Amino acid sequence: SEGRECVDADCQTCTRCQPGSYKDIAGTHACRACPADSFGTLEGATSANDCQQCPPNSGTNGKVGQVSADACACESGFYPVDDGGSFECVVCPRGAECSGHTIRTRDGLDATGEVEWRRDEDGRWELRRCPRGFR
Repeated sequence: SEGRECVDADCQTCTRCQPGSYKDIAGTHACRACPADSFGTLEGATSANDCQQCPPNSGTNGKVGQVSADACACESGFYPVDDGGSFECVVCPRGAECSGHTIRTRDGLDATGEVEWRRDEDGRWELRRCPRGFR
């Protein structure tokens, strides 16, 4: 049945599709993995629509069958901003490089030491001060 799979030759018992997969047709076919750049949280999902898309400007790096939004990472040039339980990927601030969950100056300095980053009330970062010898 939909949302369940039975792949044994004698098929006596069907099992629910695990999170990260779905089955949209009846029969002895295996559950299908949620496609890349998506994730599925439901057990027994019956449609590809049960797989949720990663937020814009993020993806799963080609991995399929992911089970949570944690599998979605911001693309290069973006960084994540927590939006009350979910996140959005925001354009990297001028003067910085962003990848996944990392934000640093173009010369490789992170947010420690003499580099000063400030987060505004919306959670977005901006470079406030560079170390001596940098501008």
